[in-house]
Amino acid sequence: MEEVDAWMRSPEPREDIPTKLYMLAAIGCAALNHAGRVPDEVAERISVPYHDIICRCLDTTELESVEILLLLALYSVYDPNGMSPWVLTGILGRQAIALGLNRRCRSGSGSTLLETERRYRLFWSSFEVDRVIASVYGLPVAINDENINLPLPGVTLEEYADTEQDYYTQILQKSRSIVAFRELEGRVLQKIHLCNTSAVANLSHRDRRAIVEDFRSQIDDWYAQGCLLSRSENKNIPPHNTIPWLNVHYYHILMLLCSPSQFNSCLSNPQLLDLRRSIRQYVNCSTVQLR
Repeated sequence: MEEVDAWMRSPEPREDIPTKLYMLAAIGCAALNHAGRVPDEVAERISVPYHDIICRCLDTTELESVEILLLLALYSVYDPNGMSPWVLTGILGRQAIALGLNRRCRSGSGSTLLETERRYRLFWSSFEVDRVIASVYGLPVAINDENINLPLPGVTLEEYADTEQDYYTQILQKSRSIVAFRELEGRVLQKIHLCNTSAVANLSHRDRRAIVEDFRSQIDDWYAQGCLLSRSENKNIPPHNTIPWLNVHYYHILMLLCSPSQFNSCLSNPQLLDLRRSIRQYVNCSTVQLR
């Protein structure tokens, strides 16, 4: 933070700022500017060279290249004049797979437990961003489920021995819940909205309804599990651990499940009522979370 502060106060542009630090500062500044807590003239001092950063990251096999691409994709969400977040998450996902982050580390690879866990967490973070952007754009994901062969995030020995062990455990449980949600969201997106036209044509109305009901059951199970991990208050706890966050994402995926598509081409009146109800609840819950 001291390095960022000195850089921001410098009257002359500096070119010795590490790329990862620069991106962290850019994301923080953009988020605070978006919330009205940083003036526009300060935010305008940050200019992210997308193409230069991408070229440097693709030219190396270092783990940090994926970290930087992940930060670049996150920043693009705040930057309406920058590169498309969907394009960036595509590059991010493919670079992560190219470096083998989607595969379990082999025993005897020479990596410490901490380094291994860092790789796993970096992959699952990239996975989540990929699913979020694909859902927003309604386009295919870059990382497919069948390409993944590694465990979910875990608690490190350092975190387990820390005095704030309970905090790390809660974050771990919620992180796993988020990964489960993104996996489920990806399957709904693929089956309902990106499905093969000929395959859908061979399904009867009853078959389609059964698939929707099965997804609905999985969604309800995820929500019930999430309620056990979440809290109603939103002070001094991560946003993902709150009931408002859980409600918004629950009704979001219900909207995704019920929205008209090739799969849902013959929605019945009860299905349309479910869609209308989900939209209304999503708007209400989003308003609560925003407040």
